[in-house]
Amino acid sequence: MTQGVGLAALSLATEYRTGETDPVEQFYQPCLLLACEYKRAVGFFRSSVFLIVGPSTVEFARRGGHIRLICSPALVDEDAQSIEAGYEARQKALEHSLSEEIDQLLASETTAYRTRVLATLIAIGTLDIRLALRPAALGLYHEKLGLFRDAQGQCVSFLGSANETWAGWHQRGNYEAIEVFCSWRGGAEAERVARHEAYFERLWEGIVPGIEIVCFPEAARRRLVAASLGSFSAVDIEFIKARPKKRSPLPYQSDAIEAWKRAGRRGIFEHATGSGKTFTALLIIQEHISAGYLLNK
Repeated sequence: MTQGVGLAALSLATEYRTGETDPVEQFYQPCLLLACEYKRAVGFFRSSVFLIVGPSTVEFARRGGHIRLICSPALVDEDAQSIEAGYEARQKALEHSLSEEIDQLLASETTAYRTRVLATLIAIGTLDIRLALRPAALGLYHEKLGLFRDAQGQCVSFLGSANETWAGWHQRGNYEAIEVFCSWRGGAEAERVARHEAYFERLWEGIVPGIEIVCFPEAARRRLVAASLGSFSAVDIEFIKARPKKRSPLPYQSDAIEAWKRAGRRGIFEHATGSGKTFTALLIIQEHISAGYLLNK
């Protein structure tokens, strides 16, 4: 295999840590720009997954690249109980949870466009998502494995603490670390890359003991595809790179705050899971303190 071509042209370190290096600039983006396939198996399915869409991802998609993502769904307790009840209930629980999350992302001006770009990745076949469940266990599928493969057949694998989220990769996010292995370095390192890739394929096919792999629910997928931009010729790269505006309360959150004021600044705030209760509570605390009131101890 020729050195200096494709991924082998990169001078990759054996490890990257937030703060000491920039894992996005020095590892993630360079690999994505030279790869034709990206395989990723991570922990939680969070709305921030929809935000990992930047110019490098768009360029990867335009070159015909393919991403396969395996992740755990974020489910409330009643959804998790439904999953245990059987296949039909499981599908309905997953569809309901993911569809609600998609609707919330599309309704917010800070996430709507990036969600539509991600929807376009799915619609044109660049991105396939499968969900990892642990129905017979109390815990979640929680490992973090990634692989980049180029057109020459060279492969980079990495393991570490980072999820496929903004907080997992960004310098202002979590403190994370990853270890990197390259197939062209030969010997034990090449063997390790091969084991990682073989494991991912077994995981994707659902033949790893203790983990159940299910396809992304069709109802949620249709909802995303309906919101897609149609093709990447319609994607505005500068808009993707634009820094999100400061988050503002949604109308129902503002209404709840006003109702709380009318009740003498007392009451119980209740909304559906994922509707931003914590954000609304923080706004109330900020306003309460700014108005000169003290919080009860």
